[in-house]
Amino acid sequence: MGIKNNPAFMFWIFFLFFFSFINHLSHGADTISANQSLSGDQTITSAGGNFKLGFYKPGNSSYYYISMWYTKVSTLRIVWVANRDNPISDKYSSVLKILDGNLVILNESQTLIWSTNQNSTTSILWWLFLGMMGI
Repeated sequence: MGIKNNPAFMFWIFFLFFFSFINHLSHGADTISANQSLSGDQTITSAGGNFKLGFYKPGNSSYYYISMWYTKVSTLRIVWVANRDNPISDKYSSVLKILDGNLVILNESQTLIWSTNQNSTTSILWWLFLGMMGI
């Protein structure tokens, strides 16, 4: 099967074009690409500004979690947590990034502690799109 006839390849091209265009219009980062990462106080805000993704430390906990939360409410509302079973202790030396087509979290020792564990690039792109859309 040639590259032009490969649905996953064509979706990837469309996805890159579409989100590059949206990102250019919004002047803000609402996606993460294979050559980017997220750590420390960095966050990603959805295109509509309704959600943020980043490291979150609940209450008096000494641990951090990659979480998605609503931004347009008076009380913080976490809607999704990635590493619920494997919290991290240092958000500055831990990282959220795309590795081998999967969204992953590496802890302060750069050990993999969470992954979307998908087998195809198309699956991870849809997962990210639906997550940022709040679906």
